[in-house]
Amino acid sequence: MYNLDLTTAALPQNMTKLFISNLFTPLGGYPKGLPVSPASLLAMQRQSLITLAESHKTALSGLQAVLRQQSDIISGVLAWQNTLLSIMLQEGTPEEKISRQAALTQNHYQNSIRDIRQVQDTIASTLRQASDMLHRNTLQALNLKDITLTEPVLATPANSDAPSGNNQATAA
Repeated sequence: MYNLDLTTAALPQNMTKLFISNLFTPLGGYPKGLPVSPASLLAMQRQSLITLAESHKTALSGLQAVLRQQSDIISGVLAWQNTLLSIMLQEGTPEEKISRQAALTQNHYQNSIRDIRQVQDTIASTLRQASDMLHRNTLQALNLKDITLTEPVLATPANSDAPSGNNQATAA
């Protein structure tokens, strides 16, 4: 039924030919043609993949920033616990130790709230940047003014990236 050699079909130079030949060889007559050229479709797909890779890179760099911030938070918690332990081991009355511990705990709590908000802001800005990239690409892909419109391409296996008039004449 299909004439497909799997050893050479997966090569990048053959993928475009395979995509185009299968795109314009419909099963059961659907669709007989597209309002855009195959080159425009491939350019759109290429741009979508580039944008997806860039958004993944942005998300990964944001994740790395969040991990660094969380590592700093954990280091701060350990430093706070060491300070509390040193306060408990110092000489003084229990009331003095409790008052120093309370002040230190209040300061640590305020710093923790600030750190958590920074992590939230980093996550929100990273998600916003990545989704804005994908949103702009989607709007550009859906904007038909940017797409090269052609005559509908008739379904023949010999179609190339740029359909010619004689393909339409032979199929008609």
